[in-house]
Amino acid sequence: MPSIALRRSAVVATAFMFLSAASAAPLQVDPAQAQALQLRSAAPQAVAEGGLLRLQGQVQWPPAALRVLSAPVDAVVQQVQVAAGDAVPARGALVQLDSPALVGWQREHREAQLQRDLARRVAERDASLLEEGLIPAQRAQASRTALDSAEAALREQQQRLQLSGVRPDAGLSGHAAVLAPTAGRVAEVLVQPGQRVAAGTPLLSLALPGPLWLVLQAPADAAAQLRVGDPVQVPGCATPARVQTLNVQVDALSQLRLVRAAWPDAPACVLPGQ
Repeated sequence: MPSIALRRSAVVATAFMFLSAASAAPLQVDPAQAQALQLRSAAPQAVAEGGLLRLQGQVQWPPAALRVLSAPVDAVVQQVQVAAGDAVPARGALVQLDSPALVGWQREHREAQLQRDLARRVAERDASLLEEGLIPAQRAQASRTALDSAEAALREQQQRLQLSGVRPDAGLSGHAAVLAPTAGRVAEVLVQPGQRVAAGTPLLSLALPGPLWLVLQAPADAAAQLRVGDPVQVPGCATPARVQTLNVQVDALSQLRLVRAAWPDAPACVLPGQ
C-alpha cells in the first residue's frame, strides 16, 4: 500500500492500522502472532492544524475508466495479442477469434450484396423504361423502393460483421478480431488461447487514459476534520492527489470511513492495485 500524507490537514496513507482511542479494550497480540501476521503498530496521531494524518489506502481506476470487451459471438479464442499493462492504440487488435457462426453471417452478407446488386439493375432498367414511356411510374417507384430495402438489409449485415470485428470483404473466413475502441492500457486479460467462449463472455478490460483514484480508510473522527480539496501526498509522487469525496457513513465492521482522492491525470509514480 502507498504511504500517503494529507495536510490540512494533510493526509498520509501508510500501511499502519490506527485503533480508535475510544476502543473499549486493547487488542492483545503476542510477539509470535504479530510476526506471523506481519503486524506493525503505531500510536494514534491527532489531526491538528498543520499536522499529518497517516492512512492506508489503495490506488484504483475509476469505474468509468474501465471498459470490458466481450465476445461478439460463440467462438474459440485463437490468439491473445496483448498482456496486462500493455498500451494499445485505437483500433489495435487485442484478441483473435474463430467462429463457425461467423461463416453463416458472412454468407448472409454475401447474399445481401447479391440481392442489392439485382435490385439496383432492376431499378436502373425501370428508370430507363419510364423515361421512354414504356412503363407506368408506379412500377419504377416499386423498383426504387425494392432497391432501398435491399440496401438497408446490406447495411444491417455489414454493421453486424463490423461489430463482431470482421471486415465485410473478408469472405467466408470465420475469423474475427476484437479491436480496442479507443487508445488505452490493458487492465486485465480474462481468457486464454484455445478457450471456448459464449457470446457476451468478457475477454479483457481496457483502462482509458485519465484520472486515478486513491481510496483511503480513516477513523470517523479523523475523517471529519478533512475537507474536499485537501492535498494527499504519496511518497515518491511530486504531484499530490486531492480529496474528492468523504463517505457519509462508516463501514459497519471496521468503523472506518472511506475517503476518495484523485489525481486529474494518472501519475507514473503509482500503479492501480498498489
